[in-house]
Amino acid sequence: MTYKNVTERFANVSCVESARRLNRVLSQHSQLVRVAGKLPESIPAERKDVASSGGADSANLSNKDDYLGSKSAKIGLYALEKADLFTLLCIPPDTRGDHTPKEVYQEAWSTV
Repeated sequence: MTYKNVTERFANVSCVESARRLNRVLSQHSQLVRVAGKLPESIPAERKDVASSGGADSANLSNKDDYLGSKSAKIGLYALEKADLFTLLCIPPDTRGDHTPKEVYQEAWSTV
């Protein structure tokens, strides 16, 4: 079967053991993708041995508007409107153990 111009969206998936574990969600709901091999059992530890240069930490993202940005300036979430194609959208929380505001996911769903 050939799929052309088909998009699948699965929100709130995880690589850790849960009902929304990625391989389960894909095997039960996806018509396009399957997971081959083994997923990590936990969130990887932060890598200290990777060198980087440049860049700077921004202020913490504290509310939905910080994530969303500006539709008119096409920044934040709206920067995706400039992309010809993307296949996976991940919106992680700003800090480990925090949560992304649900309004961000709702806006992303209706924007992309």
